[in-house]
Amino acid sequence: PVPAGFSLEYPYPNPFNPNTTIEFNLTKDSWVNLTIYDVMGREAARLENTIKNPGSHQIVWNADGFSNGVYFYHLSARPTDASDQPALTETRKLILLK
Repeated sequence: PVPAGFSLEYPYPNPFNPNTTIEFNLTKDSWVNLTIYDVMGREAARLENTIKNPGSHQIVWNADGFSNGVYFYHLSARPTDASDQPALTETRKLILLK
């Protein structure tokens, strides 16, 4: 089934060590970019940069090799159809505890 709307869920578990799962929902085929940033705003990891179909999606981040601390995950989803709809974006916080 296609979700009723775009959403970015809270990661599970959070705080985490070393893996956490990020889930998001899409209503249309979309170009998805999921990026992890450190507290200084520097890109720490790019988890997705591809086209995804409508539905629920889960991505696991393995933060092995990353330092303890607060990170932010940012999802941008731009529909692939010819509409002028802007990208849907959302950012949330992650805590890595080792």
